[in-house]
Amino acid sequence: ADGVGSMAQFAKYGADAAAYAQELMQLSGDALADGRAAGQPPEVRAREAIAYAERNAVFYGASTVAVLALAGSTVGVANLGDSGFILMRKGRTGMHIVSRSQEQQHQWNCPYQLCRLPPVLQRRLKAGLVFDTAADCDQYNVEVQPGDLLLLFTDGFSDNLHEHEVREIVDRALAPVFGELVGHPELGTPPAVISESLAKAARERALDETAAVPFVSSAKKHGMDFLGGKPDDITVVAAWVVPDV
Repeated sequence: ADGVGSMAQFAKYGADAAAYAQELMQLSGDALADGRAAGQPPEVRAREAIAYAERNAVFYGASTVAVLALAGSTVGVANLGDSGFILMRKGRTGMHIVSRSQEQQHQWNCPYQLCRLPPVLQRRLKAGLVFDTAADCDQYNVEVQPGDLLLLFTDGFSDNLHEHEVREIVDRALAPVFGELVGHPELGTPPAVISESLAKAARERALDETAAVPFVSSAKKHGMDFLGGKPDDITVVAAWVVPDV
């Protein structure tokens, strides 16, 4: 989840987008751990976990959100806004992207988002204004196999690193399953090392005032004059797919 920074202007009314985003993640995790929507496809379970978090949140704020659930060899993802996921797999020429989410935007740089406003602000809204909800999530269902790498991230990552840059970094990692093939499972690259490397690379680009990052390309497509990296919160979570034991 990625709290919407513009909510800071409403801090005096009790809005805290960072706390709201953290709460959405905690509640979504609780819902999955409790087995809500058990028996449903994993993408439905992920969406219902977001819906549970949306209903039960107590903090005020706005946030994008992405939740992933695994069922056997199937991964389901529910994504709202411009956070997202990437599934990567080893091929003959290195790691390649098998599947990835697409951003949901109302207009350029205005992503779908969950929003919970303090009552004083709620009363000021125009009649009939409708907010995004968990029901608006895009849902993904993909098959995975041992050795695959899953990435979940906020837009601070995807706006600052091109796909080829992500591949170059991930290509230096070794999946545990391949370490086991040569009798040295300890040689597998820890997921935390991968996520930290990707986040640091994204931050380096974000602070580069002349970098031609993906956000620059997107801005130009929409008639905006923008140069350099996009400073933003950056979160990356990495996980290897391993065999059941």
